[in-house]
Amino acid sequence: MKRKIDPRLYIFFYCLVLSTILWFLNVLNKPYQIQWTLRVRYVNTKLDNRLLVTSSLPEQLDVSVNGYGFALLKEQLGWDKTKLTVDFERIPLRRYYSDSTRYFLTARDLQGHFADQFHSEIQISSLTIDTLFVQVTQLSTRVLPLVSQVSVTAADQHFQNGPAQLWPDSITVTGPANLLDSIRYVRTRHAQVLNQSDTVRMGISLEPIESLSFDTDSAWVVVPIEQFTEMELQLPIAVVNLPDTLSMKLFPANTSVTFLVGLSRYHDVGPEQFTLVVDYLSVAENLPQRAKVQPARQPSHITRVALHPEFVEYILEIVPMVKP
Repeated sequence: MKRKIDPRLYIFFYCLVLSTILWFLNVLNKPYQIQWTLRVRYVNTKLDNRLLVTSSLPEQLDVSVNGYGFALLKEQLGWDKTKLTVDFERIPLRRYYSDSTRYFLTARDLQGHFADQFHSEIQISSLTIDTLFVQVTQLSTRVLPLVSQVSVTAADQHFQNGPAQLWPDSITVTGPANLLDSIRYVRTRHAQVLNQSDTVRMGISLEPIESLSFDTDSAWVVVPIEQFTEMELQLPIAVVNLPDTLSMKLFPANTSVTFLVGLSRYHDVGPEQFTLVVDYLSVAENLPQRAKVQPARQPSHITRVALHPEFVEYILEIVPMVKP
């Protein structure tokens, strides 16, 4: 047999809910003074030929406000993570005596600036800071080269036939003079491209540098990739830094040079573009049995250069003096 709920219990709960609502409405209809800790963001920090150094400015402020409970509750329900905004285009800075690099804002300045950022029924009564100091530095402009951080891996039987090219190859950078003096170049972001059999052309964004602005935020990178072939030449070996009183004979007097060259430049390579040498100074002290052959000059568009043989034997002879 089911027990019936006493109707008086319904009346009790109804009265309890109603009284709670009435109490809550009565509480929200009263004025209050509370303190909020709010995050601050700073905008329009670039003023004419000056730059505000925002890194030393407080990230949050304690604000005391007055308002009715309804208005305060509505304000809190509509909050985002950053409530307060300091817009340097809308609030005049005051110079700190004769110091041209230091300015300040009073609490009264900030209260007036923040007033329209709250509900109209909420008034700011005070801030925990009396003065907000702002350091200012002169802006400077320089043209800096771009450096690519794009890594390209060629497919089999292909190679990178030359350095990566950037367009533009330099950009205009604006920022504090002391910071610009420490910057030598601007880099692209990292990127890796694998197994390429043709020239790579791609847009790439630039790595940002804090407190500096660029006249462009991206660049084009061109990395030449082409199929290669192996080429071999027989070339004579010259002797350098040899005293007039000595002669140096090499065995053999020629060596074979093998290297890789792109198909498009195969017919541009000739023996006249190479100079192979043995440096007498490299053997003068210890007189080893063999001397090393080194390329003193070679085309810039070839790679993986190898000499066969790389070491040659030699004979040093004294040149007889000619009597007058």
